[in-house]
Amino acid sequence: MVLALYPVYGWIRDLVGVSRADAFHNARQIIDWQQRLGIYHERTIQQWFLPYPWFIGFWNLCYGSIHFAGPVVTLVALYHFDPGRYVRWRNTFLLILVVALVGFWFYPLMPPRLLPPSFGFVDTRLVYFTIGKPVPHSQETGAIYAAMPSLHIAWSTWAAFALWPLVRPYWARALLASYPVLMLFAIVVTANHFFLDAVGAWVVLAAAYTLARWRDWWPWRSKVQSAASLRDDRAMKHATSGGLDELEDLLTDLRGIDGLTEKTRGVFYRGSRAFLHFHEDPTGMYADVRVDGAEFDRMRVSTKAECKRLLSRVRAAMRP
Repeated sequence: MVLALYPVYGWIRDLVGVSRADAFHNARQIIDWQQRLGIYHERTIQQWFLPYPWFIGFWNLCYGSIHFAGPVVTLVALYHFDPGRYVRWRNTFLLILVVALVGFWFYPLMPPRLLPPSFGFVDTRLVYFTIGKPVPHSQETGAIYAAMPSLHIAWSTWAAFALWPLVRPYWARALLASYPVLMLFAIVVTANHFFLDAVGAWVVLAAAYTLARWRDWWPWRSKVQSAASLRDDRAMKHATSGGLDELEDLLTDLRGIDGLTEKTRGVFYRGSRAFLHFHEDPTGMYADVRVDGAEFDRMRVSTKAECKRLLSRVRAAMRP
């Protein structure tokens, strides 16, 4: 669905009509605001590194490739290893696009690379190694004034938050946290964005996540969910001995995970807290697992692929 909707987003974004004069006026406004805040350093940062062509070429590649690869890797990882959180973060990703369109529409912004030479910025795509054939400014088409907010920052920060519970080693979390920081450097050193574009991206991310959770806050939805949960609980019973026999391979793998204790057959504790148990109903076998927070997430475990997905999620949660 995400791959299908992104071209639609791009088509709508390109339809948004903005004037060069408005985009230039807003760029000067951003520069004025940053000067007042003492954070107008994009030109200085870029000039520090322009003498190193290989370095600038590397960041051109990062800007043009990792931006698209990051969301794909994140969504695939969530779908396979944390399906209970997949839908919310997928919806957050899609809503980022929607909210960003509003920003592009109401606040068109000329990126630093397109400003007149008197501002001192260099369009690194035209001078240094990059992906594809560079296009002169006069021939550029599409949403060239869609700099506010920066989707590069919105997506990289989104990925860091979405993957954080799946990453346990300290070094891996440090790498994950560095992802949006490095992307911020990439958008600045290539003169594609101002610092305030990143701030706009974080506002968009917060708004998108709030909207993705909005339905959970509706009072009528809570009542409907409670009624549905009650019906499910009445229809579902704890796994029988025969049902657990069908899951014996999965149980054997779970018993081998450090930190898990099997109190009774098929009921696992993490320390002194209930962590995992199994249910069954006419539709199949299910596992209730508590990975994050106080609530259990229910996962189907009627096939080998579903058992493998549960095992991967438990292992990710138990990593030190």
